[in-house]
Amino acid sequence: AIFLAFPFVMYWSPFLRIDMLALALSLAGLYLLVGDSVSSRRFVAAALLLVAAIFTRQSYALAAPMAAFFWLLSRDWRRAFILAALVGGVALFLFFILNGITRGGFYYNIVTANINEFGLERLEYNWDRFREAAILLLYAGGLSIFLIWRWNPLWALAVPYLIGALASAITIGKIGSNVNYLLEACAALSLAAGIVIAWSRKYSPVRVLQPMFLILFAWAMGGMLHIFLRDSAPDLQNRRANLSGLNRLETLVAETPGSILADEYMGMLTLQGRPLVIQPFEVTQLANAGMWNQTPVLDSIQQNEFAAVIIYDQPWASERWTPEMLSKIESFYILADNVAGNKVYLPRQRRTTLPTLTTCSGAVWRLPGDGTMGVKPSDGGLDFFGQGNAGQI
Repeated sequence: AIFLAFPFVMYWSPFLRIDMLALALSLAGLYLLVGDSVSSRRFVAAALLLVAAIFTRQSYALAAPMAAFFWLLSRDWRRAFILAALVGGVALFLFFILNGITRGGFYYNIVTANINEFGLERLEYNWDRFREAAILLLYAGGLSIFLIWRWNPLWALAVPYLIGALASAITIGKIGSNVNYLLEACAALSLAAGIVIAWSRKYSPVRVLQPMFLILFAWAMGGMLHIFLRDSAPDLQNRRANLSGLNRLETLVAETPGSILADEYMGMLTLQGRPLVIQPFEVTQLANAGMWNQTPVLDSIQQNEFAAVIIYDQPWASERWTPEMLSKIESFYILADNVAGNKVYLPRQRRTTLPTLTTCSGAVWRLPGDGTMGVKPSDGGLDFFGQGNAGQI
């Protein structure tokens, strides 16, 4: 219940992305290892689940495998090293197979393309958000570390998992990161809270501790719900309100022949069996690092080779597209529509002469216009565009 109350969990889970699957696989692997006697079948299944979690999201290669190793080390050191060899061996085998099939593309996309710029400001910002939402849970996590094996039979599993999860959460400082980097830490703190409650019920000589902890955690859950309603719920409501617009965007994609560039909703392309020419955020970060040559893509944009370009109209668009890409798009495409918060650019129609437009008497502009340079609905009216977005009139 505590895990489900975290605002980061409530916000991210409706997106149905890979993070919850990776977390479920890793926790299932740990679950299979906890017990008085673990059969060989459960042992192998646990190792495979941990590998599956790693290949679902590579950041899950730390907390759960480390927790599994130390848990087994406290019970049977041979099995701990066998598990490490099994998980590491299977993971490396699959890695070399996939990397060979893709001629190095797997490593390039999974490792190289994920070494993004790290900013202490982003880390500090997200740490402040996490601390505000989970301050009582963080105290519970610290307390669980000091509840040694005598009072906490799961100490050898829960404490390494907590440390590994918090270490993984630090990577939220990377550019382009989001609250999905905090999900493992949320799970670890929820487990720590459960351990504290169990200790207060079974081992604490002070009877009042258990109801006190229950009240504190209930208070913490209420606080987290308040933060979710304040910070995250409006965004989810807006996304829900845009559902009809997204359906219209999906129809537009389906009815547009040829290659399309997109960022936030590029999944619409794959759902229709369309190829992804580039992943804009990934290649933008590589271009900024000097590890990817964007010239061929810029040439393709200039030559109108893409049937449409769809850009999610948010402040972080500059993280997903290089300045050169945006400049080429605005120069050689027109802003034809704005659907569910997405700018839809279509190839600019080349004309040798501009059409003759009638000038309304006493008006500053020549109207009516045909929207050749781009039209955007705005505040109950229309915005007409000149040469690129900077030339809006």
